[in-house]
Amino acid sequence: MDDSRSKLFKIALAALIVTLYAASTCEAAVANALKKSYWSEVCDLAKDSEKIPKLALYNLQAAAQSGQAALTRLLRLMAYHEIKRSTVDNKTAALWQYLAKKTGAELQDLASNGAATAITATRDAARFQGAVMDFMHLLASTGTSDNKGCLNTAESGTNPVQGHTALEAAHISCGIDFSDVTPAAETAKLMGSTGPTISKQNGGDANAIAGGATTCNINSVKSTWKMVDDETGGNPTVQPSMGGNIFTVDSTGLKMDALADVTNKAQSHPFIHAHHKAKLQLNTPKTQFSEIKVETLGQDPDFQAAARYYLLGKNPTDSSGDANLQSKINAHYTNSVALKAIVETAVDSETIPKELTD
Repeated sequence: MDDSRSKLFKIALAALIVTLYAASTCEAAVANALKKSYWSEVCDLAKDSEKIPKLALYNLQAAAQSGQAALTRLLRLMAYHEIKRSTVDNKTAALWQYLAKKTGAELQDLASNGAATAITATRDAARFQGAVMDFMHLLASTGTSDNKGCLNTAESGTNPVQGHTALEAAHISCGIDFSDVTPAAETAKLMGSTGPTISKQNGGDANAIAGGATTCNINSVKSTWKMVDDETGGNPTVQPSMGGNIFTVDSTGLKMDALADVTNKAQSHPFIHAHHKAKLQLNTPKTQFSEIKVETLGQDPDFQAAARYYLLGKNPTDSSGDANLQSKINAHYTNSVALKAIVETAVDSETIPKELTD
């Protein structure tokens, strides 16, 4: 009996040891791939950020070109009057001061906040897109021909994306443009007043955002997630953030964070918070100056001070007569067509050395 009990004890002990060893070395339970309706909008959001550097370049060029156009027109007008020995009346002096003010304002914008805002916004948008697309490429690279991967090509089924080339083919906005930045007067559309405006802005846990194309190792529960816990089997206290702060891991697996409001998430979600701030700071295409428009001069802040002094006979800072400003402008200059004949056509028909103006 003693030998029999001893043998049974040894068998039971061996079985227990095997069980404990298996438990300590087991892989984390893995779940399904991300549904296309979720990951495609992540790509859309990243792609939309490319509009920020395009707008930044557009605004910088518009400011430089506006300043150049105003200065060139001013110098040509002054040279023309010097050649003709004509009297500089009040309406001409007002135009001179306006063009000088316009030149100074555009150059000042470039020298102060304009350039800094454009470059900072470009930097932060690029950081966000880079973080997002690096993670999307990682997810895409897990796809294999045996129906395993992390990005599903649909809402269910077992057909994962296999590699970054296939990623772009599956959804065009997942492609990254490495060509030179070109100017465009278009603002980012998928970032609103508080955060992203994509339909999946509220995110969801693994049960909501994943389905089909099983065995995505990245989509495993937090307690055994290899990137933070290796093989200890404990419950990690850290909260990882991935893909430009869009994704994390919880008790269900890979989770898409709620992103509808990122205004106060500078510490927890720095990439997407900075991108949101960049969009708010750089959200208006700059109006480029090319010619003087009589019909809108009354609303142009660069002309108001000169018009008050030369056309209304008031102090340049006295706005009490501004209600009559546009009608006074119309009386002096008639309309843009008539003014153009005086300040452009007549002037440009005169031979003026380019060294003086260009």
